[in-house]
Amino acid sequence: MNYDVFISCASQDKEIAKEVKQHLDVKGLKCWFDSESTHDKETIKGVIETSKILLVLVSSEANKSYNIPAEIILADIEGLTILPVRIQNVTIQ
Repeated sequence: MNYDVFISCASQDKEIAKEVKQHLDVKGLKCWFDSESTHDKETIKGVIETSKILLVLVSSEANKSYNIPAEIILADIEGLTILPVRIQNVTIQ
């Protein structure tokens, strides 16, 4: 399955990711995020590989994440547009 947007976020920011996804869905974009934090790395890798945009929700919790940098690196390798969106006034680490 192909997606327009993969939403990358810290598990603490899932509710915001859900709101972002709902807004983008209404605009006709097909979006995905790991809403239950249950998907394995291979599933996430497959979704990133079939997406066009990686939207990263930037927060203090995201800066502590091990997975978000890996998702950004994979998205860059796959040629996705990477769109950081600050949901807190923090610097991307």
